[in-house]
Amino acid sequence: MVPVPRELGMNTNGVEYKAHKPVMGTEVLNLLKNLPPGIVIDSTYGSGAHFNLIKSKYSKFNLFGIDRDNEAVLSSNNHNHVFKYNFSELDKFIKDKEIENVKCILFDFGVSTHQLMTEDRGFSFQYDSILDMRMDLEQLYSAKEFINSASKDELNVVLRNYGEEPHAKRIVERIYESRPVESSKELSELIGKAVPSNNPLIKKKSIRRCFQAIRIHVNNELDHINEGVLKSIKLVDSGGVVIAISYHSLEDKLVKKIFHEYSLDCICPKEIPKCVCNIIPILKLGKPKKIKPKQIEINQNRKSKSAVLRYAIKL
Repeated sequence: MVPVPRELGMNTNGVEYKAHKPVMGTEVLNLLKNLPPGIVIDSTYGSGAHFNLIKSKYSKFNLFGIDRDNEAVLSSNNHNHVFKYNFSELDKFIKDKEIENVKCILFDFGVSTHQLMTEDRGFSFQYDSILDMRMDLEQLYSAKEFINSASKDELNVVLRNYGEEPHAKRIVERIYESRPVESSKELSELIGKAVPSNNPLIKKKSIRRCFQAIRIHVNNELDHINEGVLKSIKLVDSGGVVIAISYHSLEDKLVKKIFHEYSLDCICPKEIPKCVCNIIPILKLGKPKKIKPKQIEINQNRKSKSAVLRYAIKL
């Protein structure tokens, strides 16, 4: 069934984790400025960009990082503070490490720069590699397995719902009749041939959307985001903050929905003149509700262009 709706050191493949500037780093630091001393958890450690920035600016925090990708953990220079956990396992991580006094939980969703740039991970259509796309290499289910075993309906649902691909039906037919599909180059060429346009930019957009959709499905990203954000609300201390940076509309809509539901102080029908539901809000929404990167940052880091930051304060 198909559910509907981040780089320092050297990894085991000899590919460097290259340090990069964290997306909306200044905005994240500003949100932490007035918090009291305590624990900050970077739940999408990646290269440690946000982790190291916070560490360099605020001595009042004890930082921990987690990541589902063991390559990120092994390549970290913060060995005693970075561990292999999916952010949907935040509760288990906090219990296992006996962590208390959590002042902030940070999420920076999506695929990391390292994962995209590592050729044999299969995330990018710019490389000719085995179709993989697993964020956690211990996971059995890969893009190759999905592409070559899914029904037409499953393929179509994924490309439409996760990629919003207008030519999904044509692309699915081309994939289906060409199976088995073994490599990222082979898949990208099939998608390009299926798109009814001679414009290479239009073809490239469809290829990007399809790769993104397949990645989201293979890694069950939206379910993990839903579970992780919900758990973070329970785990952060009163007065603490949950910060989420999204790069895809489905990610952002999910965060927005959760933050909204937990900030409501009344769910009574509008026809009732006086509140009788006795709902007590758990969160206070940040202001502004949605933060976008400044143009100067977008100019310096194109990855930040689609980023949306939302935050909420635990009451």
